[in-house]
Amino acid sequence: MAYDAGRGGISRGSVATGIGIVLLLLAALGGAFWWQIAEKNRRTAPETIEAELMQDPFAGRLFTTMKTTHPQELTDFTHRMSKLMRGGSSLETIRREGYDFLKKSAESHVQAVAQAPRAELIEVRKTRRALLKALENHDVMLCAQFVMTGAVFVPNVQGEIRPLLMDANVAVWKAAAAGRDRPAKREIPKEWRESEAVPLIEAMRIAGMSDTDLQVFTSPYGMPSAPAWQQCAIGVYLWEAVDSLPADTSDLVTAMMMSQVE
Repeated sequence: MAYDAGRGGISRGSVATGIGIVLLLLAALGGAFWWQIAEKNRRTAPETIEAELMQDPFAGRLFTTMKTTHPQELTDFTHRMSKLMRGGSSLETIRREGYDFLKKSAESHVQAVAQAPRAELIEVRKTRRALLKALENHDVMLCAQFVMTGAVFVPNVQGEIRPLLMDANVAVWKAAAAGRDRPAKREIPKEWRESEAVPLIEAMRIAGMSDTDLQVFTSPYGMPSAPAWQQCAIGVYLWEAVDSLPADTSDLVTAMMMSQVE
């Protein structure tokens, strides 16, 4: 996403936002120890797969949340995995099918996240900021990767980053359920307007964004060609800025950012 100073609005293209919902989920799934259990034991009953997923030391919290918020999708997922395992599919096939299934599921909930009530959006912002700050301190390259693609590859993430990745996943899944059950009924514009863009840019300046950073951020090709440290820094400024805006503006900007899945 880039701010067009001439138009007073923001256009898409520079920082991954909504797509992060999908890729965060896949990163969490990729880190689940269940894949190794599945290959070793080949326990194929859907209820057994579900129990093993929820007990997973890394991704268990995600699947436990799904059990509460989207039980039918978890059931459909475990039955699909069971069918593949009973059919003798390779671990590679099971993994790929699992990714594809959950990717489509996550994509279908993006608009619900954008309509989540304030409390759930606050949690989305808080957990994403915490993840970004930890990535900035841990590994600038990983931070830049997350800013630009929304993806954090779990094998590269250690220590305190792993639970923060789970926190961000759980917050988004809960927000999707809240937006489905108690939608805020926001009118989300398709184009960024001055009323949201100007306060966001000003808040990013207050957070520490320099004139050079602003030039990179507002250029259609600035962010993709920027060095990793600058991509990371601008991403941190962005989420700190969103969190500092007045409540209604912060919620609307969050909703606009999170709904940008193409």
